[in-house]
Amino acid sequence: MYKQYLQWKENKRNNAPRPFTFISLDKPTKNLIIEIVLPVMLSEFNFAKWFLLMLPMTLSAGPANVMGASLGATQGYRKSLPFIVGLTLPAIIYSLLIGYGANTLISSYPFIVDGLQYAGAAYILFLAVKFLLPPKSNTGDATPPKLGFKSEFILSALNGKLLTMLILMYSVMLDSQSISAEIWLMTILLLVTGATSNSLWILGGDILSRFFVSDKAIRTQNIVFGIMLLIVAVWLVM
Repeated sequence: MYKQYLQWKENKRNNAPRPFTFISLDKPTKNLIIEIVLPVMLSEFNFAKWFLLMLPMTLSAGPANVMGASLGATQGYRKSLPFIVGLTLPAIIYSLLIGYGANTLISSYPFIVDGLQYAGAAYILFLAVKFLLPPKSNTGDATPPKLGFKSEFILSALNGKLLTMLILMYSVMLDSQSISAEIWLMTILLLVTGATSNSLWILGGDILSRFFVSDKAIRTQNIVFGIMLLIVAVWLVM
């Protein structure tokens, strides 16, 4: 079986160096991929290398995680779950686009990433101001405006650091003999680790909020998260 796999890779190197589309293949080739190539690919894929590369970036205090903690603290864990969906969709789209060659376009026009980073920083600055400004109501309620799927989708779509992270991931993990299945595998791994990281930060914010019950304490918490978002906005453009 392994010799068949090596022969298939050798033929692919000579005839089709770029990633192919599974749907366009004939039935015998599809069966070969399902029965032989995919199992061997999974056994050869360097999961340890991928996790060592990606876990520090997905778990660190980036824009998404800081925003997740702030939402968990102000809205609770369950009400913040749409946040994860909003963040995930752009990440999946970007991952597949870059995996299938959009990184060449981005490398040729680096202003795309720069533009996204500045737009993302401006949007995060806008969200930070929402946390920092005192409540407008006369009741003195310190709870900030509710944010959901739409806000987080925009936050993720404008995150230029996400594009940089994905380009790094594919440049390290892919080579000229890579196949579409590896792109999908890494996209799924990114989805799982990203959603898990976001969930942990939301949960942490939710737990932290239980120690801030008075209006004054909640107001202090909002200011802290607002300052954290300001720092993230500055970090995005550095």
